[in-house]
Amino acid sequence: MLEWYLKETLHKINIYHDSYHWESEFVRNGEVKRIVNELSNTELADWEDGAFQLDLNRYGFEKKMILLRANGTSLYITRDLAYHRWKAAHCDRMIDILGADHKLVSSQLKTALRILGVMEPEIVIFEFVSLQMAL
Repeated sequence: MLEWYLKETLHKINIYHDSYHWESEFVRNGEVKRIVNELSNTELADWEDGAFQLDLNRYGFEKKMILLRANGTSLYITRDLAYHRWKAAHCDRMIDILGADHKLVSSQLKTALRILGVMEPEIVIFEFVSLQMAL
């Protein structure tokens, strides 16, 4: 039901998608594991405080980017790295439109993609959006 509602809402403002890809797809096909393995081969990644983390201090980040929980499960950002690598292989330009609460994580994502040699998305941050719609 929610998916239908979202599609209908987007159609009202003339936005259509060619295809949908779920983050679980990238877990099942092994792409998330490949991302973690590639980052683990850098000197930036290590297990610390029960989590697998990427230290991006040299890139200006004080907070480490957590990639895996202590039990080995991935976080949203880890799956998002896999998704962005897929998107980069299938487009000429990527644009992520995110709320202001995603400023840190989107910057970390771009940095991790740069480390992996993957095209980075353009990030558009918004705080308040008001749209007029004719009913």
